[in-house]
Amino acid sequence: MGDAFLPVAENGMEALFYNPAALGHLTSIHSDPINITLSPNSNYMTNLGGSSLKFLNLPNYMGTLNTHPEAVIGAGGAVAPSVYGKGFGLGLLFENYRYARVEGDEIQIKNHFQLIPAVGVGVSLAHGIVRMGYSAQLVNKAIADTQVKTDTNPTWDTNMKQGTAISHTVGYAFTLPFRYLPEFDVVARNIGAARFSNISFLKAVAKGGTGAPENEPMTFDAALKMQPKIGGGVYINWVLELRDFSRQSSATLRQRLATGVEFAFRDTFYIRGGFGSGYPSAGLGLKRGHSEFSFAWYSQEVGTGFQNHKDNRWMIQYRVGAF
Repeated sequence: MGDAFLPVAENGMEALFYNPAALGHLTSIHSDPINITLSPNSNYMTNLGGSSLKFLNLPNYMGTLNTHPEAVIGAGGAVAPSVYGKGFGLGLLFENYRYARVEGDEIQIKNHFQLIPAVGVGVSLAHGIVRMGYSAQLVNKAIADTQVKTDTNPTWDTNMKQGTAISHTVGYAFTLPFRYLPEFDVVARNIGAARFSNISFLKAVAKGGTGAPENEPMTFDAALKMQPKIGGGVYINWVLELRDFSRQSSATLRQRLATGVEFAFRDTFYIRGGFGSGYPSAGLGLKRGHSEFSFAWYSQEVGTGFQNHKDNRWMIQYRVGAF
């Protein structure tokens, strides 16, 4: 949905990390022990083969990168088990995304690890018209974003920064009991700022270390959602979202605006499309009982400016609930 997702977060992990106000409308206890996401980019998929297995070892993968100069090749994934219920959520997110590009005699490396245990609470007031929620995350981050000479034998951990911070998120949702159920959402992230120390719990998987990551400032996101019902169990979610409306980053208004549409059929099948950060996206999903499978295509900027270097990516997610 072009990252316009604030008002449609519905399970525990989405509530904890996107909008804690969603914890206020949960009605029963659920557990998602399996929640796996894979996110390769198009260049990685184009070069599937024997060398794909070497991707996690950058020196062994240099042959593929050298034969495709200027191409960003990358992939990533996440594991996110959780338990959530009426007014609460517990989750653990572990994710790693890495991308590289050879330019002449230099290589650009991006490697992003996160291990984040999270806990949240939520409340619903006035028969669900008002929902509020809070989540706290212990963010363990290891990140490399560097450009070095190829003859220096770089690894994915080259010039990596590691650290830990506590992040606080508050979400608020207000739904008017009128036709199309207009809903307004506001989320405050990194309240008081997320300040990283040099302590890291990721040294076993990210062995480099050149200091702590930069602190993350407090930001605010806002969204408007409308939900027209077509009939026969079919409804539409339309969302318009503005990220970082307090302008803590240097991103332009076009980069921070996002919009998306979701067509849902009897809460078992959905189709999504959107536009965010200057690029389109699309996806579909299937829900059956306590399981869900979704597939999406989107693009992300990997250059230094707006619409400077588009990287096309795929996302495959599979989630299974125990109850």
